[in-house]
Amino acid sequence: MLKLADRVKESSTSNFSGTGSYTLAGATGAFQTFVAGIGNGNSCTYIATDGTNWEINEGVVTDSAPDTLSRATFIASSTGSAINWLNVTLDIFSVAPAERRGWVPLQRTVIGSAVGSVDFTGLTSLYSRYRLVFNRLQPATNDQPLYLRVSQAASFLSAGNYYGVVCDANSAGTTVSAAAIAVDSKFPISGNSINSNHGFSGWAEVEDIADATQRKQVRFFVTSVSSGGAKNLRTGFGFYDNNTAIDGLRLLAASGNLQAGVVELWGDRFT
Repeated sequence: MLKLADRVKESSTSNFSGTGSYTLAGATGAFQTFVAGIGNGNSCTYIATDGTNWEINEGVVTDSAPDTLSRATFIASSTGSAINWLNVTLDIFSVAPAERRGWVPLQRTVIGSAVGSVDFTGLTSLYSRYRLVFNRLQPATNDQPLYLRVSQAASFLSAGNYYGVVCDANSAGTTVSAAAIAVDSKFPISGNSINSNHGFSGWAEVEDIADATQRKQVRFFVTSVSSGGAKNLRTGFGFYDNNTAIDGLRLLAASGNLQAGVVELWGDRFT
């Protein structure tokens, strides 16, 4: 279990080299130990520093002789990667960094000229779910729906196994319809949109992207306006039925390019 606690700080005075677990040497000053504050078998986010370099990790506390703190999940460092500490004395203290709390913005794309798709790649299990938020995303061709496609092993898929339920509402009439869908490579997340003014606005998210035992969950809420003036709303949910980790998300029109709009990628640990 991931835990937070006040005044948790220890030194690590062992001479070591590498990127393995830290050996803890006891609380400093008025602070408490990781075992006392976080607890044996629990995990926490922490910083290790030698006064010059620093590294943020999430790791598991082990009550032993001596106590240890693992470096299970690298978050950030002064060097951009896990530091190979060599014969140093470290201060290690528990923190709650802002970038790990709830939804946080990760990337932003402003479309200034026509593109075939908007892609976000390099997604990792640091966040358990990712959301694409978009505003006035305009197709270059009238009356095109918007699709969501995913990648695995750095390759956007041309085949797969999606299924789910969508609900459509249209201002041109009073009918609200729901339908089951099963498609091979991309998820239909909107009704048709005209290539000016409103475009597509809304969000689409994928959860459990790296879980090998669960289907990846897909949810979306998208508005659009067709060339005939009909205002469309599509919302729904579904699954991508594959145990391989998802590492990229793509938005694309059914045909032609996307010519304007803003798309943001957000991440959430959801723990």
